[in-house]
Amino acid sequence: MESTRYPKICLKRLKEAACNNNNNIKYNWYLQLVQLLKPIEQHHLLDTEDSTALKKVIPSILDKYNNYLRNKDLEKLHQSNFSYYYKLIFNSAELEQNYLLSDLQICYVRLLAQLRTSSKYHIKLTYNSILYTIDPLSNCIICNSNCPEDLYHIMFICPPYTPFRTQYLQNINQSDWPKSVLSPGSTSEIKNLFYYVTSVLKLRAFILSQ
Repeated sequence: MESTRYPKICLKRLKEAACNNNNNIKYNWYLQLVQLLKPIEQHHLLDTEDSTALKKVIPSILDKYNNYLRNKDLEKLHQSNFSYYYKLIFNSAELEQNYLLSDLQICYVRLLAQLRTSSKYHIKLTYNSILYTIDPLSNCIICNSNCPEDLYHIMFICPPYTPFRTQYLQNINQSDWPKSVLSPGSTSEIKNLFYYVTSVLKLRAFILSQ
């Protein structure tokens, strides 16, 4: 491109402005690109004026940035004090969460995602636009077992839920918790988990209302 063309002139001015410490990145897209490419050490490519060569390396840049973002996600996951159950079932060899790619209705997927991202301190589940909040640090208020009302207790212990457990969770391996519940291997297992949890939530709400 000739140096007299407006795009070339604008790019040159943006590069010059980027060298100014007082330049606001909000108004300089060139500087924004520099900041994006620095983590993968590819910001030097912005100095090239060969558009053909730049187009050839774009797929490589995208792959490197994709790996960078994945690594950042993993780093945040391991540093997080919140995603307790997800860290227990996480498998670095299976980064794709297949249940998110299934053809199931969103209600099944949403509930499973909420269970997987629950913490040791809060359990929040939504069903039919109703938010159900459970405190896993407090003893269960549905039974007299004096056990914390955490996910394990809800899934396997609490006596009032035994009929639902027999109907929907009979094939679940309790010794393989939490993977056996939170990493279902088929759509039928996801549905059974959904029916169990929603049945529990409705019964729990009914008992508490009495």
